[in-house]
Amino acid sequence: MPRGGKRSGAGKPKGYKHEHTLERQAQRRALEAKGVLEAERVLEALRLMLDFNPKRLFDPVTGCLRHPKDWSDADAAALASFEVIVKNAAAGDNHVDTIHKVRWVDRVKVLELAMKKLGMLREIHELHMSLEELVAGSLPAPREP
Repeated sequence: MPRGGKRSGAGKPKGYKHEHTLERQAQRRALEAKGVLEAERVLEALRLMLDFNPKRLFDPVTGCLRHPKDWSDADAAALASFEVIVKNAAAGDNHVDTIHKVRWVDRVKVLELAMKKLGMLREIHELHMSLEELVAGSLPAPREP
């Protein structure tokens, strides 16, 4: 029970919402319409992927991969694919082996995206032309890579 002995909804009709709650919901809808919250979600996903540390995924005692339910949000966000293969790896030993194939997102690409979004990385396009071409107003033909 909150301080003062009153319940938070005491004396209010069912379905009543405070004015500030309605205002916040209206502000959120306005931001969603502008795409601001989508940008926040993208930045949060990038932050989680950059916070990924593969050392947290293995049990320090046994060295085995931890169960995905025990992974942090950052570790789960960095997962690109997960495959479990159950097969007999060595013929004739009558032992079934379990192989876990785990692939993670490319950290360099994630870092590049985050840096572009934050304005820390800019692409520079260069155009090489002579002074005569510049004065004449003609652009040179594109060069072959």
